[in-house]
Amino acid sequence: MIKKIMFVCVSIVILYSSSLNLLADQKSEHIITTCKDLESIGHGENYLGATHDEAWALSDDYIVVNNIDCSATNPNNSNHDTTPENTYGSDGFESIGTEENPFTGTFNGQMNTINNLYINVVENYFEQGLFGYVSGGQITNINMVNVDISGWVKVGSIAGNAVNGTSISNCAVQGVVNGHAETGGIVGIMRSGSIDNVYFNGTVSSGAHLGGIVGWIQNSIISNSYSTGEVKSVANNYEPMGGLVGSTIGDMTISNSYSSSDVTGMYVSDGTIGGLVGLNEDNLQLINSYSYEDQVITSNGESNIVDESSIIGAGDEKVNGSLNICTKDNISNINNWYTDVLKWDTDNIWDVGIQGSNGNIIYPHFKNMDNQINKDIE
Repeated sequence: MIKKIMFVCVSIVILYSSSLNLLADQKSEHIITTCKDLESIGHGENYLGATHDEAWALSDDYIVVNNIDCSATNPNNSNHDTTPENTYGSDGFESIGTEENPFTGTFNGQMNTINNLYINVVENYFEQGLFGYVSGGQITNINMVNVDISGWVKVGSIAGNAVNGTSISNCAVQGVVNGHAETGGIVGIMRSGSIDNVYFNGTVSSGAHLGGIVGWIQNSIISNSYSTGEVKSVANNYEPMGGLVGSTIGDMTISNSYSSSDVTGMYVSDGTIGGLVGLNEDNLQLINSYSYEDQVITSNGESNIVDESSIIGAGDEKVNGSLNICTKDNISNINNWYTDVLKWDTDNIWDVGIQGSNGNIIYPHFKNMDNQINKDIE
């Protein structure tokens, strides 16, 4: 009898414990169909006129199921909603998550297009982007076009600030990102995170710590990513800036990535302007990554073609790896260079050696990802 009672008690405890674990592991998954659904993440029910009747937590999971038009976030557009209960306000879209209440869930855009996202918060506000502050979240399969984002510090199209194991993967963005400091085409600041299979085409402008993918990054990994367009300074002061990354610090790895973005600085006192990275402060593992021979770097009004001495603006002596330039000779034998020298995965990730409409080779781009700019190599 005693053994039976003990067995029953143990069974009840196990079942009770399992139920608690199941409840703890359960997270709600929400379907995103409109821009107001996006805006309502982290807010109560029917926020800004969204149709769901429950609060959407910053720790929940989200999935986008169709293309989304966010043109109503721009007050200059005729469809901007100004009714008190529905308005986006003159600042446009309100970024998801803050330092006090970060986004910690998952977000899967399924490569549906998010079009015309507008943010204009230009003074004394931090963390601007689709996501303002992400801590340990997973952001995947985002495809944004015609973004127009202006912020103050920690500004990026996808995230202003990403920390504590946040991962951003398989994302493509086209548009304009402006900031005052710590500004990137994809992320403003990242600490202890990862960026993989990410692309930005457009213009990034800021006063300090600016890059085509990320402005300032620490103890993180960037892999299989690239930027095209322009990275330009809007201040005549200390301004680490690079085609891919503005500043790296701590234990960093950049692999299988490149930049063809022209980099323009108004005034750089200590050479912290680079084709790939502006300033490397600590230990950077640079693996099979490069700048292009026709990439232009402008400093103090003087323009030069990038070379091995300007791939890293400052701190190249702390780089472990090769400083590669893609030259015209590389391009003439481009498949062998990418597969044999750089060891890139051209079977599953990269398209290389593809001819453009004028017969020139176009820059490498991702397989199976739409809306990339297939720019010709001159």
